[in-house]
Amino acid sequence: MNGMVPARQSVIILAGRRADRPDPLAEASGVSDKCLVPVGGRPLIEHVVETLANSPWIGQLIVSVNDPEILRDQPQCCALIAS
Repeated sequence: MNGMVPARQSVIILAGRRADRPDPLAEASGVSDKCLVPVGGRPLIEHVVETLANSPWIGQLIVSVNDPEILRDQPQCCALIAS
């Protein structure tokens, strides 16, 4: 290593859904999108956003979803949007 700090990277989280068919995991969990499927009592998207937001190597986070309103009730996502 040369002692240089690498530039923080931008990340795009692809959390959309297919328009042509529902996701079986989302259907089985009773949610509209797979990113909202509960894992350990929290939506999957919360785990991903929290992990990336806490990384010193990540700068900007972009979450790509079909309907941004589905993230309104997700605390980690709301904090990210506010920042």
